[in-house]
Amino acid sequence: MELYAEKLERQEGGKFTPVAQFPPMDFKWSHVGKPLQSISPGLKKHCDIGYVAQPIATDLRTALDQIFNPTVQFSFVLEVNANQGGWQIEAGTYRLHVALAAANAKVQRRVLEITFAGQWMDDEIEMFSQGIQVKITRP
Repeated sequence: MELYAEKLERQEGGKFTPVAQFPPMDFKWSHVGKPLQSISPGLKKHCDIGYVAQPIATDLRTALDQIFNPTVQFSFVLEVNANQGGWQIEAGTYRLHVALAAANAKVQRRVLEITFAGQWMDDEIEMFSQGIQVKITRP
């Protein structure tokens, strides 16, 4: 089974436009870190879509930068971090088109609408209510 990121769009001026730098490819499955995963009938597996890394200041200059510009990025967990970039996003509203495929099933397509504030919040509930929200829709 594989979960494939087909395309990413960003909302600008009320319209969604493609993010040209986004590299279409497979996501990695949780715990195994590989793009393909076998799943036995009746069992569940998790696939990582992305993460927001907590900013850590390693020196005074970095600490000051984080005080005056506290933005963070959302990083997609794709098969590789492509050289052209595009696998990290800044604050905004996005539509991620994904396809779930398996050898013994029809391809299932969904759209994940991701609203990301671009800020780190130490409280997990606050992070998922104000920092990042994800809604799943059909294409």
